[in-house]
Amino acid sequence: MKTLILNGSPNAERRNTVIFIRHFQSGMQNPCEVRYIAREKPSGLAAYLEQFDQVLIFMPLYIHAMPGIVRKLLEQVRPQSGTEKSLGYVIQAGFMESATAAWAVQSLELLTKRLGYRYLGTVVRCNSAPIHMLPQRLYRKLFHKLAQLGQYYAAHSCFDPQIVAWLAEPHRISPRNVRLYSNPLLVRLNKVFIHRMQKKNGCYEQRLDQPYLSK
Repeated sequence: MKTLILNGSPNAERRNTVIFIRHFQSGMQNPCEVRYIAREKPSGLAAYLEQFDQVLIFMPLYIHAMPGIVRKLLEQVRPQSGTEKSLGYVIQAGFMESATAAWAVQSLELLTKRLGYRYLGTVVRCNSAPIHMLPQRLYRKLFHKLAQLGQYYAAHSCFDPQIVAWLAEPHRISPRNVRLYSNPLLVRLNKVFIHRMQKKNGCYEQRLDQPYLSK
């Protein structure tokens, strides 16, 4: 099986998506070609991926949705008929529970089937936001699991369901942790971090905008 890996992060070679791809490929004897959606024209990349038997799209989760560049690419993919080609996805999310990716997972599965591709499934890993900012030794177990996922994929052309289940934990955070994360001090610290990121990216003044709110 000839596989193409697509990096669906708008940050291209920076941040967490490229880290996930690197460790996934570390478990493979023959790493796959990697292309960056942010650097390509959607129509050209959509035509190029038709040369491959399987395509894996790694991406961050933005609130409950896939990045816009991934959506634009999938909209350019030509529907197949009677094909054995497959699409699979790996999502890394900043939220505490993988259940926050449910809408994105359903959307990806539906889009894949409508395009006539075989759906390989969607791997979700929550609580991933700080990975690129913290010492990598803190995530050795995660990186080991990603390498195992890549090794299994190389051998079987699909995702290992046991590793997928491990990566998805916790699916829902416990009531005890809900109370913990609701601590006023933690909420305030989180706001400080978020506001700092918003100012860095020039969107602090627009943080409360509601462009899609019905009038």
